[in-house]
Amino acid sequence: MTVIKISSGFMIITTLLSSLFLSNYVTSAEIPEKLPIEKAKLFQVLAREKAAKGFDITRALYLNKKSQEAASKGDIILVNKLLDDALKALNDLPEKPPKMSLMKRLIELPVKVDKAIVTEAVPKYKSGQEVKEYETTFDTKTVTARNGIVKLEISSIPIYVEEGSSTPVLKGRTEDSPFGFHPGYTYNTPVNRNNLVPPSKIGFNYKNSVDIGLRWNRPEFYFLWNIIQRTDFDVKEGVFDWKENDYVYGNVPENIGIVANISGIESRVIRGDMPFPRAFAFKSKFLEEKYIHFVRKIVERYDGDGIDDMPGLKNPIRYWQVDNEPDVDTKDWKGYAHLMEISYKAIKESCPECKVIVGGMAFPKGFEEFYLPLFKSLKGKYIDVFDFHQFGPEWAWMGYKDFVNVIKKGLSENGYDKVEIWITETGTYTERPVVPNLAPIMYLPEQTEKEQACSLIKRYVYALSLGVKKIFWAFGLVEGFTGTGNHEFDHTGLIYIRDINDPRRGLGVKKLAYYSYKMMTEKLEGSNFSKIESLNLGEGIFAYKFNKSGRPVYVLWAQ
Repeated sequence: MTVIKISSGFMIITTLLSSLFLSNYVTSAEIPEKLPIEKAKLFQVLAREKAAKGFDITRALYLNKKSQEAASKGDIILVNKLLDDALKALNDLPEKPPKMSLMKRLIELPVKVDKAIVTEAVPKYKSGQEVKEYETTFDTKTVTARNGIVKLEISSIPIYVEEGSSTPVLKGRTEDSPFGFHPGYTYNTPVNRNNLVPPSKIGFNYKNSVDIGLRWNRPEFYFLWNIIQRTDFDVKEGVFDWKENDYVYGNVPENIGIVANISGIESRVIRGDMPFPRAFAFKSKFLEEKYIHFVRKIVERYDGDGIDDMPGLKNPIRYWQVDNEPDVDTKDWKGYAHLMEISYKAIKESCPECKVIVGGMAFPKGFEEFYLPLFKSLKGKYIDVFDFHQFGPEWAWMGYKDFVNVIKKGLSENGYDKVEIWITETGTYTERPVVPNLAPIMYLPEQTEKEQACSLIKRYVYALSLGVKKIFWAFGLVEGFTGTGNHEFDHTGLIYIRDINDPRRGLGVKKLAYYSYKMMTEKLEGSNFSKIESLNLGEGIFAYKFNKSGRPVYVLWAQ
């Protein structure tokens, strides 16, 4: 979630649809009369409709992006004008997109075999409740090739195409796999994160995680300094409470990689000026030195080198992230740059082979205002992985390309050519999340299980094709971020948690996206993800060729 300053006295909270969309959530009850809420809502609806039908909406998206920039500066007059222009750009489009009037498109795919196996990436049903047997839930057919060409009719539902026969299910190295979840486990009982009890009292398991082929886990229970060392006495005397972190990280299966987050320093740093209360400067040199000691201790405890390790440690932690979404509620990139430097050095002192991930970027504007100055300050050092977060409607993945290119350019120009790009939080929802105390301001269009499943495949495949190395679906394998249903993250999980009368959404029912995730890992795991070929098969066609142990696997859809 993201907080963006609009003007003195109120904030807009937005999910990260993409780098192109205006925020629509307001936390204050005092909403300026000129704030173009209805225009922003209308833009989302029209843009979604036009994009789904195959229109080129680039111009409208550009204008909307400019309106977001104007909103961040408090220029409501310019916001209104730009939104008017964006809506006009959408309304001026013809009734049917050129060459794309049909929902399905006929394409020709070159192959080297006589027959190809075509499998839809989303179950053939309307809801996961209808699925009885996984083996028969996807439409599959054999298509004959003629003169080295397979003719296929494709739609917005992604398909897999395999030459000759289905490729075997491969495990591959965990390090090479891109398939992650935040968090990557299933709680034994429903969780209300507004009143979260210790994980050891709730309990969790990895049954569903293993079933869908999950390979990376970013637990939501971070290494919180203010929890592991609660008091000044604990800090001074070196007292550490490892119980909950040992439980969470000590139970991750050995074949699932771990991304751990170091956070919880707020009580020991100087508070920033409102409305940017977050800051990263420690209250004293003593506390800074104790923080460095804290980081060394936790990394040493979980690095698996046999020295001061957690008792019974089976799965060492090799990736450490410093804070989460540091660009939220702050302009203190200087303080965070120092935090990255001292954290990086402390991590590497305890575990030289470990990798350090910069705190995940919450919103696009933060790249220019927070991360670019951070890069310039650190001069190509102290970052091994760059991370950004992206949520929103099912079609928001279309903003990836321009945004990833901006990130790559910013990294390269500041000495970070070898830094990988990850997405440790992404997802879209089912139904229509509504927050009662913000309605009708908060607006997200209603979505089906099938739309969520399609978006899941596209978010992974498209991001991988752009060079993103790992993608973590969020929030959670099981829905229910707050336990109330009144949050977008309450609906992004792949398993329902609500025990209601409608059997389609009853407790424990798996959504279509659950099965799509499982199929995706079966089809693509073991591929060479560093060499994905993008195919030019026509306007509006997204086509990618994966190399899976010498055999091609194609993923295609029309948009």
